[in-house]
Amino acid sequence: MTHHQLNDIEFTTYFLLTYRFFTTPKNFLDALIKRYHAQPSRKKNDTLSTEEEEKIRHLVQDRVIYVITLWIKSRVSSYDFEDPTAAINKEVLAFVEELKKSPNSPDLSLEEKILKNKPRDSLLTPLSLPECVPLEDPFRNVTHWDAELVASCITSQDFEYYKKIQPREFLRQAWCSSNSAQIAPNILSMTSRFNDIGSWVVYEIVTKATPKERAQTINHFLMIVKCLRKKNNLNGLCAIMSGLNNAAITRLKRTLAKVNKEKNTGLEESTKLVEGADNYKALREIWKNVEPPAIPFLAITLRDLTFLEDGNPDRLEGGGINFYKWRRIAEVIQAVLDYQHVPYD
Repeated sequence: MTHHQLNDIEFTTYFLLTYRFFTTPKNFLDALIKRYHAQPSRKKNDTLSTEEEEKIRHLVQDRVIYVITLWIKSRVSSYDFEDPTAAINKEVLAFVEELKKSPNSPDLSLEEKILKNKPRDSLLTPLSLPECVPLEDPFRNVTHWDAELVASCITSQDFEYYKKIQPREFLRQAWCSSNSAQIAPNILSMTSRFNDIGSWVVYEIVTKATPKERAQTINHFLMIVKCLRKKNNLNGLCAIMSGLNNAAITRLKRTLAKVNKEKNTGLEESTKLVEGADNYKALREIWKNVEPPAIPFLAITLRDLTFLEDGNPDRLEGGGINFYKWRRIAEVIQAVLDYQHVPYD
């Protein structure tokens, strides 16, 4: 990260996202400060002049300042500095003050300003939204709503849940820990919404009086699924399909026999898409080629992170840090969060 000839921004970002797995903010900062003050190491038969050594030293120092700046400003790691009274903030400010006394002091006003900000509202607050399409409303029939409108409404709200998820919520399987409500509330909120939509689909179908009405409702939901696919809302698509594939629906043989033939084909195709065959190969292929705006099917990400964390050791045999594991975890998290920055119109 601080080599005078290398500047791998991607690696630095991944490191900032996962470094807490194997060290602490204090140890990381201490190492950076030590690196800032270190003299260039001489190799055997090194013929560097004093001027060249000084140039390397300044390049390394610039890299250190850059890493600290990115650490403070980056969304993946800035939460380390949310509390202005925390010890880490005081240490950085002390380092800033020390550098200001040096003859060639770098411009640190921005970092100092960030560190002295007032405490921010926690980003780990679950989202609560009014439903633009009320779920389980006995006085309304979903087939009376235009499929495109329902899909737009679901997508708009899904995106609000999705964009609020913070990178740290994906670490150490926070979503299934004993204090998940505190450390991964937005993942839990999105998961809960997924389940609510699935339950709503089941409710809308089974509360209809006749097989014909139930079949019409299924047809309408399949139209909504088609609209969600066009909107690249894979989470909403899978949520509705989870309802359509619920045992309470799949056992309705007379109802399913009345589903429109074309729609029935769509039901079979959508079922294959979300059933998880070959590790969700079909869905992964769609996501790989999707253009933003888009909303991922979050369960795939959580599944991948679980396998990466459980299936790979934190340390290598010799005691070294397993950077391959942390890099892969960071890549998975980064990939699912990239689309948060492109909202729907």
